[in-house]
Amino acid sequence: MDAAIAQLEKSLTYDPRHAETLFNLGIVRWKGKSDAAGAIDSWNQLLQYHPDFENKQMVEQMIAEARAQSARPAYPH
Repeated sequence: MDAAIAQLEKSLTYDPRHAETLFNLGIVRWKGKSDAAGAIDSWNQLLQYHPDFENKQMVEQMIAEARAQSARPAYPH
């Protein structure tokens, strides 16, 4: 996951507003690294740069889910 994040972040150095890269970075941070805050940050940037993003509704739903997940207390397994 760390290598994927590094590649996506490198891609953003060439085009910091690239929609699919920001979208995918959020996915990898959230699902791959359990980094809800990082995912939300990526998706908020995406929606800021692309307010008419074709999957805006899905991104907004994922933001809501990530926020809900990060608000839950962590219990040991």
